Amino acid sequence: MSVKSTTAESGATGTANVKLPHAAVATACVGLISLSTMLRNDSLLLSIPNQPLTISIFISGLLFIPLAFLAQRRPRFIAHPAASLVSVALLALGTALWLSGLPQTPGDAGVAWYLTADLLLNAARTWATVVGIIALSQAGDERLLIGCACAGVGLSYLAMIALRPIALAAPLASLVICQLMLLALGTLGARSTLQEIREQPSAHALEVTNPFSFVPLISHMYGCIFLFESTFGFVTSLQRGQLLPVHYALIGVLLVGLAGVTRLFPGDDEPRDGRAEAHEHVGTTLPAEAGKYSRAFTEDTLFAWCSLTVLAGFLFLPAGNAAGDLSFCLLTIGSQSFYAFMLSVLACMGARNPSGAIIFAATGSALSSCGSAIGASVHGFVTPIERIAPGEAMELVTATIALVIIVYVFVALRNFSFTRFFQEIAPARRPRVAEHPVHAAGSDDDGAGAGASAGASDEGDVSDEAEASDEVSLITMLARDYDLTAREQEIATMLARGRNGTYIQERLVISRNTVKTHTRHIYAKLGIHSQQELIDLFEGR
Repeated sequence: MSVKSTTAESGATGTANVKLPHAAVATACVGLISLSTMLRNDSLLLSIPNQPLTISIFISGLLFIPLAFLAQRRPRFIAHPAASLVSVALLALGTALWLSGLPQTPGDAGVAWYLTADLLLNAARTWATVVGIIALSQAGDERLLIGCACAGVGLSYLAMIALRPIALAAPLASLVICQLMLLALGTLGARSTLQEIREQPSAHALEVTNPFSFVPLISHMYGCIFLFESTFGFVTSLQRGQLLPVHYALIGVLLVGLAGVTRLFPGDDEPRDGRAEAHEHVGTTLPAEAGKYSRAFTEDTLFAWCSLTVLAGFLFLPAGNAAGDLSFCLLTIGSQSFYAFMLSVLACMGARNPSGAIIFAATGSALSSCGSAIGASVHGFVTPIERIAPGEAMELVTATIALVIIVYVFVALRNFSFTRFFQEIAPARRPRVAEHPVHAAGSDDDGAGAGASAGASDEGDVSDEAEASDEVSLITMLARDYDLTAREQEIATMLARGRNGTYIQERLVISRNTVKTHTRHIYAKLGIHSQQELIDLFEGR
């Protein structure tokens, strides 16, 4: 599947023939996102108790929610270049607050001071993370996105081996430098997408007439992120501070090797994309393999690797000593592989539909952080029980988690394909409708021109009536052949004329959700995925 835009005028997304700097910037952004998380959790907050740390992680997830809301309702505001300056200001304020009082403030007051300073640092980190994910979306096709994500996370673990002494000696300075680098590179890599977001209508307006372009919160995609990150939050609390340099090296080498595997199975040079023929074969649905590269390493392959690695880790977790160490390694490898998977899928969604890039990145990151905090809370709840009945409570919880993962992966996701899911996401943009022919004979200044104008007007009226008649005939034919209801026929006509959701609501006196539902049904019956595809279909006929 190619994640480049299907419309020619957009330069916001990457192409298959990508230049090296785009992939290099994308890999660096992923590495800095991962590295900033490690610097924060393993160095800056190493001495912070688990409970306030869990609260901080949960709050950091909540900070992504207003970012997603603003991106949906006021994209010109949030995608403005000044957003990066605000992020720098928050980072400076949080750093000053941390340095000014936290080291000298004992007890609960010190924890409250920490939470306040960390809130500002996290607020700065949210925008840097979002632009970093958007920069990843510029890397190129699907395989390159996966490769950059795996390589970035792997390289961050290898870099942490060399940086750990510095990070322990100056944790705050290391984190600030890392976040500034991420913000600079991310803003540079995401600038074209941010520019397109500013020029388009809001996602709130676009999703009514392009329901397949935006992913609802209740979806397998977001549910998968929340479930797995909750699991990894539990595991991270269980093994906090136990990772050694050899573990960092093993994880880094495996993930970089995984990135290399994505290039060993490149598949075909061109994707087998079923959408190119959608206008010629109206009513057909995308085949299961549409958009996939044959024998390619896709998101489905990476997700299968993550699931099997995590389940193997839980299998050895109840054992002790060597088996327990192996379990921690497997769980950490699985969790970081999933983190690379998550970043790649969020970037892929943004590449498919740049108008929703900020929303996808912010929503996925929010679910990731909040899920991780909930998993850590479960560990905090089990720990006192474990002291009373050693081994039993922890074994019960780990067995329950493993069972939930098995049921979700092998039952709930049995017929779900991430690659096919991406294929249904179409770009949502302001529709382009071809103008009717304009007869400009009356533009002359002489009298002859004036006389010709009346004739041209008559011809234009005849032409418009003929086009309107053809449009009605086409709608009638589609309604008959693809079982469109009378209401769907009305809405399809307005959509084909480039009308937006607000116009359809007011004209037909129906709710926003009703318009959205009818639009989804129309596109499903016609085998298309966006308003522009419907317009192109009508104009092509």
